[in-house]
Amino acid sequence: MANVLILGKDLPESTDFIKSFELNAHKIFTPVKTGSVISMDNDNIITCNWNKASAISTKAMLIQAESRLENIDRIIIYFDACHFAETFQSDRVDEITAAMENMIYGYQYLVTELLTRFRQKAPACQIVFLLQTAPSKASISKNPGAVPCNLAVAAAQKAFEALAENAAYSFYDLNSVTPVIAYCDVSNALYRQERELGEWVLSFTETISQMKNRPTLKQCTSWVKAGSKSLGLSLFK
Repeated sequence: MANVLILGKDLPESTDFIKSFELNAHKIFTPVKTGSVISMDNDNIITCNWNKASAISTKAMLIQAESRLENIDRIIIYFDACHFAETFQSDRVDEITAAMENMIYGYQYLVTELLTRFRQKAPACQIVFLLQTAPSKASISKNPGAVPCNLAVAAAQKAFEALAENAAYSFYDLNSVTPVIAYCDVSNALYRQERELGEWVLSFTETISQMKNRPTLKQCTSWVKAGSKSLGLSLFK
């Protein structure tokens, strides 16, 4: 059984994704959407509040996770562009601040704080950056019938892509940390299949745990398509 920190998509929206880990008896620490009342009857799921717009809240959340889990074996940082596209549907000026806080600032605060804490403690851990993309207006011609996301979501999606790629290098410098960057796009059979996507992440991280040697830098900084059986060198396009 592993202790897993799942961040980026909150309960109750992340219920199906988390279910895969719960059913395999992993202990999970994850945030709850502000204003939601979650009734959990499983002691293996620990919930918290996280204000993504606050660096202080991010630090407090991670301290709580360390305290409740004692040791963190895996961290899943999930950017679901489809979910954000449903949350932020317009390009109105009055939505920009909330959109940036949720889709950019929160992830930046999280990664920065994790790097700071890991450099101090250097725990053995896997970190998975998971990007489920939404088609942008620029790419809609390649996906007939798909509904494009708005400008803010399209920009934030690219920001997360860049954050994941660069953070993977920084985490790899810590010899005890194994980063993975993975994506799931509209052409993937796992696209918007939350339970199945969670099952793949769980299986994939367990496969890495069983490797005799740590994956190479190139493997850990190359995008892996959801559903892959092993770390490869596929390019994210």
